[in-house]
Amino acid sequence: MEDDSEPNLYIGLIQLNTRFQKVAKWFAQTTGQPLAFAIALGIILVWSLSGPVFRWSAGWQLFVNTITTIVTFLMIFLLQGSQNSDTEDINNKLDKILETIEKK
Repeated sequence: MEDDSEPNLYIGLIQLNTRFQKVAKWFAQTTGQPLAFAIALGIILVWSLSGPVFRWSAGWQLFVNTITTIVTFLMIFLLQGSQNSDTEDINNKLDKILETIEKK
């Protein structure tokens, strides 16, 4: 009896990679918009204005520190995935240009 799990695992990894690339590209495009920056700025403004309400407590500070750390951590991976995809696309286009030039 043959083990068919290896090809299925490979196909699953390709599908996961494709989904990740789509999400990373969408996320990079979305977060690069002025509206996304304005929303982030608004959240920070609301947080900072709420400081006196919470008496500048450690929990108040911990909240924003935790959120920004998590967001930064996730954005590194998503933006790097998007950048890798863009770099691969550029390299493929350059290869095609070089092939065309070499044929002449």
